[in-house]
Amino acid sequence: YGENLSLFINDNTNTSIILIVKNNSSQENIYNLESKGIYIIEKPLNKLMLINIINSYITCRRKFNPIVNENEKLKEKINDIRLIDRAKLTLIQYLKMSEEESHKYIEKQAMDLRITKVEVAKNILKIYEY
Repeated sequence: YGENLSLFINDNTNTSIILIVKNNSSQENIYNLESKGIYIIEKPLNKLMLINIINSYITCRRKFNPIVNENEKLKEKINDIRLIDRAKLTLIQYLKMSEEESHKYIEKQAMDLRITKVEVAKNILKIYEY
């Protein structure tokens, strides 16, 4: 149960997982979980050992959080660029604009309406794609 829940949480969230397993757990299962980024601790363990493991895990997490956050921002930026490009292609297809004209149109609309280019792109796609 713990293994399945750990995999589910790992696949669907950005949460760090420490799983405590029995000493006789399958090495194949342990390797599978560790390869997915789940930290495995085998029983028996004492309080001091658990505290040290958690502290080192927290330290690692703090180190990688900025990297994860930057990665999320970059993914969002890429999605925004794709959305704007789709809107440009839509203008090219339906209004027979050139790439440069569609680019300038989106920029001008964003300035005139005081909204982002992404919002302009969404509005264009609402009109022509739906």
